[in-house]
Amino acid sequence: MAMNKFTDAGQPPTPPQGDSDASEASNEFVADRTNREGMYAIVYFGLTDMFGFSPTEALLVAEIYSLSRQTGWCYAGQKSLAKSLNVSDVTVNQLLELLRTRDILEKGGRHKKLNTIQWRLAPVALGKLDAIQRRIERERQEKRNRAKPKNLQ
Repeated sequence: MAMNKFTDAGQPPTPPQGDSDASEASNEFVADRTNREGMYAIVYFGLTDMFGFSPTEALLVAEIYSLSRQTGWCYAGQKSLAKSLNVSDVTVNQLLELLRTRDILEKGGRHKKLNTIQWRLAPVALGKLDAIQRRIERERQEKRNRAKPKNLQ
């Protein structure tokens, strides 16, 4: 039984159950690198305001940052990024180059196995993001301290 990449409703397939033709369908499911169900990216509005990002730029930066956290580089291809942002490949390409020229993103080499260009946040943007994250954590800690009863402080 051949399995389509997407069901009629346009949703990614679920992993096959049972063992009839499961190995073939299971391999196809694993190979679909665009299935990001359950993944998320955090958009830091402080960074968005600081750099004057458009909404699509902010989402692209958040996506690249989220996907690069594990290895330091985002290996997602332009088609995959375009699909997750619901824009064209051309738009993603233009945004990537614009953000690179503004020193927001840093372009790496081509990943040999995936045949994609690697991207990550440039040091300046990463430093500002770290400062925003520290401020957020400090504010959370202050809020927790204010919420504690006086006799426990």
